[in-house]
Amino acid sequence: MSDVDDEAVQAMRQKLMSADECYLYKIPPLKSAGGHRAEDWDLSKPLQTCSLLVERGGDTLVFSFMAPPGSDTVFAQSVIDISAGQTMQHWLEQVADSSRYYVLKIQ
Repeated sequence: MSDVDDEAVQAMRQKLMSADECYLYKIPPLKSAGGHRAEDWDLSKPLQTCSLLVERGGDTLVFSFMAPPGSDTVFAQSVIDISAGQTMQHWLEQVADSSRYYVLKIQ
């Protein structure tokens, strides 16, 4: 894609969700097939406190975590091609012991 095409895609993104404050944790490897557990993350010590913006542009979902919260500085980002035949569960999982926490793959 050219730079012009990249700019056009940026301009056509639809905001799906935002959160003023969220916490990022470095997630340890799974201990069992029962799924990730928030109690294993040392919740009192997040890796970073961020704001979150979720946008969609065509078949792409973009999860942008900005730090400090409210800034335009991207701390981490996950870009998901939803047309690639993978379900959202490949990228985003709810944890087994809480309805407040999720695991999102960031590469």
